[in-house]
Amino acid sequence: AFSAVFSEKPPIAELETSGILRGTIDITGTANAENFQRYTIEYGRGLEPESWILIYEGYNPVIEGVLYSGWNTNLIDDLVYILRLKVYDYTGQISEDSSIIVVGDERNYECSSCSECGIFAMVPDADITLTEDIATPGGEHDICFAITRR
Repeated sequence: AFSAVFSEKPPIAELETSGILRGTIDITGTANAENFQRYTIEYGRGLEPESWILIYEGYNPVIEGVLYSGWNTNLIDDLVYILRLKVYDYTGQISEDSSIIVVGDERNYECSSCSECGIFAMVPDADITLTEDIATPGGEHDICFAITRR
C-alpha cells in the first residue's frame, strides 16, 4: 500500500528572544509543524550575516517554550547579531524567523528609533552613529535608526 503525506500549512517558526543579552540565556519561541521534522537555531554577525553558526538542532516540537537552554553569550564578542530559527517539515517546507540581538551590557547603549514607524535596533561600536535602512514588508517606507555607544 502507498501513502502520501501532504500539508499545505507551512511550519511555524516564532522566535521570542531578542534585545540586549549577556550571560547564559534561554532561547524561547515556537517550532512546530503538522509534519514536524526538526528545527535549527543559528546566529550570524551583523545585521546582514554572511555566514551562520549553529547553536542547536532540535528534533521535538516546541510551542511557546524553551527552544534551547543554556546559550552562553559570554563566549562571543560584544556585538550585534541576527538570531535565526528555521523549522523543517517532512514535506520539504521550511519556515524561519529572526531577531536582532546585542550581546553586551545594556548600560552601554542607547537607541533612537524611526519616528514614522517606531521600530528600532541596536548596534554597539565605539563613538559612532549608525544609520541603517531596511525595507518594510509593506514597502511603504524604510526603517531608519541611529545608535550610539554611551
